[in-house]
Amino acid sequence: MGYVLSRKDLILQLVISPPRADPITPGVEAPLNGVPGLGAGECAQNLGWALLLLVYLGVVTPTGIVMRMFGKDLLGRRIDRARRSYWAPHGGSRPREDYFRQS
Repeated sequence: MGYVLSRKDLILQLVISPPRADPITPGVEAPLNGVPGLGAGECAQNLGWALLLLVYLGVVTPTGIVMRMFGKDLLGRRIDRARRSYWAPHGGSRPREDYFRQS
């Protein structure tokens, strides 16, 4: 005895994966047609994520490791117990004319 879909399950199935018509070979399904993530948009999105992961793991992570090895702290996040305050001095006010010069 096979599985019988209820009306709700059938509608949900049609919404999730609508039927596809193949004009060249009607009635013959492509072998990977129902596999999610293999459409053109999904492939492009997956490729984008893969390239982003490669750049992160190949550039950003090694750069961070090398900077830690040499003791660089570009953001100034290291705690300095000798400092009284972490407030940065302000560079001073700009002349009022600078705000009206837009070019």
